[in-house]
Amino acid sequence: MAAIRPPLRVGLRRTLEVPWPGATAAFAVDDGLAVVSVAATGIRVYGLRPGTTLVTVVAGGGAETLLVTVEAPRTLFA
Repeated sequence: MAAIRPPLRVGLRRTLEVPWPGATAAFAVDDGLAVVSVAATGIRVYGLRPGTTLVTVVAGGGAETLLVTVEAPRTLFA
């Protein structure tokens, strides 16, 4: 049984690189919220707008789906 991966958090207009050996494909259910791509050593997630979506990663003949949240930057009010 594979270990369950924790949810990912990425900042708005930021890129998160996640080690994922053997990843051959990756996609977000809501590609208007996050862009996901395969990199040399794993996957990259780029946050387009705040919200939560599911991301599926294909690796080693199987697929794994995880939750990804794109977070808006915190603001300070004077």
